[in-house]
Amino acid sequence: RDTPAAAELAQSVGRGERSAIGAYGFEHGGLIVEGGKRDPQSLSPLLAHHPFPEAWRIVLVCPASLEGLSGQRERAAFSTMPAIDRGVTAEMCRLVLLGLVPAMLEGDIEDFGEALYQLQQHVGSCFASSQGGIYADPLLDQVVRFIRAQGVRGVGQSSWGPTLYAVVGDQTAAEALAGDVRRRFELSDEEVYVTAADNAGGRVRVMEGSRG
Repeated sequence: RDTPAAAELAQSVGRGERSAIGAYGFEHGGLIVEGGKRDPQSLSPLLAHHPFPEAWRIVLVCPASLEGLSGQRERAAFSTMPAIDRGVTAEMCRLVLLGLVPAMLEGDIEDFGEALYQLQQHVGSCFASSQGGIYADPLLDQVVRFIRAQGVRGVGQSSWGPTLYAVVGDQTAAEALAGDVRRRFELSDEEVYVTAADNAGGRVRVMEGSRG
C-alpha cells in the first residue's frame, strides 16, 4: 500500500504524546501550527502550515556547558508542572493566530519577532517552576537580553533548552549577530551558528547497490 504519512507513523510508535509539531514538521517543514491535544488517543490536529520566507535566517546558540531536560527528567518535570491558566493559553493563541502567522505571511520580521518573543515569555513562565525561570539557565537569559539589545526582536528558547534561537532578516545580519554573540560570551563556532528554516520536511532516499 501507499507509504503512510509521517503523522500516522509517529502515532503508531507512540510519538506526539504532548505535541505533534515534530511529526508535522518532519512531514512538511516550514511554520507549523497545531491545535493542541484534544484526544489522548490521537495526534493533535494540524491547523496551519506555511513556508518561511527564503531570506530569513536563524542564529542558534547552544552553549556546550549547559544541558536541557530530556527523557525521564523531562517526564518528571511535566508531571509536576502546574496547570496552565486559561488566560495564559488564550494570550498565547492570540499571539500565534493574530501576530506570528500574519506577520510571517506578510514578511514582517519585526512584528513576527516581537510576537515570537512574547510567546516565549509566556511559555517560559509555564516551565519556570521546573527550570528555575523563563530560561533554563541564567546564562541563557543574559544571551537573550544581549540579542534583544542588538535590535533583534525574535529570540527564544527551544523547548527545555539549552538551545536558543534568534530570527533575523538575511544571511549578512545573521552572520553579524552570530559573531557578536560568540565574542560577547566567548563561545565557539560550534556553539553559535547560522542556519535556515527547512521548508521541505524530511526526505527518505532508498540507495540501491550491491553488497560486498
